[in-house]
Amino acid sequence: KKIQGITASYPLPIGETNICGYYLRATKNNPCDDLVDRNNVYGFKVEGSMEIASTLNYFFQYAKQSGDVNTTTTRDASALRLGGGYKTELPSLGAVAVEGSHLSMSGDDGKDPKKAKTYTGILPDYRYFSAMLVEDVITLKGSGLKALNLNATISPDALKGLTLGLGYTKFNSAEKVTVGADKKDDIGSEIDLTCSYKYNDKTDIDIIYARFSPGDVQEKDGDPASMLKCQLVTKF
Repeated sequence: KKIQGITASYPLPIGETNICGYYLRATKNNPCDDLVDRNNVYGFKVEGSMEIASTLNYFFQYAKQSGDVNTTTTRDASALRLGGGYKTELPSLGAVAVEGSHLSMSGDDGKDPKKAKTYTGILPDYRYFSAMLVEDVITLKGSGLKALNLNATISPDALKGLTLGLGYTKFNSAEKVTVGADKKDDIGSEIDLTCSYKYNDKTDIDIIYARFSPGDVQEKDGDPASMLKCQLVTKF
């Protein structure tokens, strides 16, 4: 498999804002050196922050995918993610941050059987929904994905170096899929609990617990999934 890409960024005169454009090309050949898969992804991302009483963050990302799969199916899909957050200091409580985002990855519109509408070029940002693994836990049935994500963190003044987090994500398929005799789009939801402790300037300790509960789209194929992750990160 061969992967080629290029990225360019430029600061915008709007607060502390940057725009980044990118292009990625991945190709795969079979043992006879015949091209069997061509995947092109190109798009741009805008992200930045501004001071309004405290700190307001915002981001917007759009990507387009094209290419051929086994020379018989043509990729034609897109992904859109936008959101923002707010950070501030509360007296006698500590630093508080909230963030929300919405992700939409296109699904099959059913108009052209030769076009693979499911977006597969770049995985979405799974920082806050760790247990939901697209390929292993849920059954998308080629219908694309929508995800609404809400998060909150607090760093108490009374416990220096400690940050506690709570996240919730709701997943839906981009298109309604047939489940039994009905059309449904509820993939499931996930709750995440995080605890991070900064021991010193070089060492961090993180504990993450994530629990994914499948929705109607999963029917008998889906099972609850949980993840517990503990990590020690040290810089040398």
